[in-house]
Order: sequence, then C-alpha cells, then structure tokens
Amino acid sequence: MLSVTEKLWVHCRLRRHPVFALIAFLGLATGCIAGYGRIDANPNVADRFGHASAASDASYFIHGTPQKSSAVAVLAAGYGMDSKLWQPADAKTASEAISAQGGGWRGYDILDEKGATIGQMMTQVHDVTVKVDSQSRVVTLALRFKLGGK
Repeated sequence: MLSVTEKLWVHCRLRRHPVFALIAFLGLATGCIAGYGRIDANPNVADRFGHASAASDASYFIHGTPQKSSAVAVLAAGYGMDSKLWQPADAKTASEAISAQGGGWRGYDILDEKGATIGQMMTQVHDVTVKVDSQSRVVTLALRFKLGGK
C-alpha cells in the first residue's frame, strides 16, 4: 500500500507526462481560439469614416449613441451584429459620431478567425475582443474599458 506522499508523487508524475500535457494544450487551444478574430491597427481606416463615403452593401454600427459613442464599426456585406450596445447607423451618422467626440480615435481592420478582413472600426477603446460566428455571419465586438488608474 502506498503512503499519501507516494500517491501524490505518482499523481504528479502522471500529470507531467508530455502526451497528457500536449493533449490538454491542444484541447484548450482549440476551444479558446475557435471563432475568435482580432483587430489590426490601420491608420487608413480614418479616411473611410471621415468622408462618409460608404459602399452600398456595408453595414454601419455605433457603440453608444451618436452624441456619445466610443466606437463606430462598418462590416462587409452579409455580416451583422446582434447586440443592444451597438446601434445600426448610416455612413453620415457614423462620421458625425466620430467628429462629435473629438480626438483620440484610432482605426482598425476587423479580421475573422482565418485572418480575412470583414470590416473596419474607429474607436477610442483599444482593448477589443472579436468573435465571429461563421455560419450566421454575426460579429460580436466587446469593448473593455479601463476604469481609473493608469
């Protein structure tokens, strides 16, 4: 019969086995990465919003209200958002929302999980999670605000 210390040692040895670690890592990576896109900084995005010239098939969204927004996004044809935090808008309203807030806006490309550009956004918040449902083509953009401190 093994003592408690010996049982613990055997348990820890089995847990450190490389095959188990590899399987656990792959399972975790697959579950965490699947369906998530990203944003990439693109200074040319400001031109699209600044001129309010939109493709007729693009969909515009404002995070907040036109008078007090923290982000504006435009998605390619066929993509949409299903969120109460993002309101549908037109190109002119999106451009006016950016102008109303003053400076501090940065442009980003919105990429799906495969790295394809599916939209663009202007935001004052630089910590954004992108989730894309490939089947329904619904995009979720979650902005994370940092409150207080540096």
